[in-house]
Amino acid sequence: MKIQKANLPFKMIHQAVKRRNNIVNYEDDEEVSFDCKNYVGHYGQTAVVQAHRFFLNRSIGELHLYEELIQTLLTASENDHVQLFIDNHGGNFDTACSIVSAIRNSQATVQAVIGSRCSSAASVIALQCHEVEVLPLAGMLIHCASYGSSGKEPDVYGYVVHSNKTLRNAMKEFYEGFLTTEELDKVLDGKEMFLTEEEIKDRLEERQKYFEELEEEKKKQMEYELAESSKFSKKELDKVKKKK
Repeated sequence: MKIQKANLPFKMIHQAVKRRNNIVNYEDDEEVSFDCKNYVGHYGQTAVVQAHRFFLNRSIGELHLYEELIQTLLTASENDHVQLFIDNHGGNFDTACSIVSAIRNSQATVQAVIGSRCSSAASVIALQCHEVEVLPLAGMLIHCASYGSSGKEPDVYGYVVHSNKTLRNAMKEFYEGFLTTEELDKVLDGKEMFLTEEEIKDRLEERQKYFEELEEEKKKQMEYELAESSKFSKKELDKVKKKK
């Protein structure tokens, strides 16, 4: 969801235009006269645009290593552009989720540039960006997460159950429209998926169509509910009129 921003400062410039014999005169003792039809009000807007580039070319580590990236994402304006050059084997899933959260809450346009390697948690980050560019010979690996725990048997069991549920829900959300339901089920069951440059591009196009159709369905549902609500209100109004 976009956060409403403060208005940028405006500069207002007024200019009188000469036309035929109507000439503007600014001398102290003379009357200033001009044709109002020729008066042009010019309003200019000054906007500061910043471009930021971050290179995620090492395995995704602990969250504290990405504080500058997250801070930039959260404080950037809608005029800013943030590029994430992604070329790594993945890494810490929790850190990837935090970066995804920052991307979703950023007012800037965030673009992922996928290099030769975009695996595991790195693919999660790439697919949540507003724009995705796929470089030649790019590749993507999608698989389920790896984790472990130690301690008392009930604690380990509870951790595994919780992690399994959380990860499955997250995977379904992150890869929605990019993987089919059948493919996602296989990935969650342990299958690894390797995608080439062309396969990534094709799936991105299909995902775009998927979300456009989903948005259209939501719009139709809202229109239907609004129409039904109006009908209900009209019936209630008729009942009130009859009582009077």
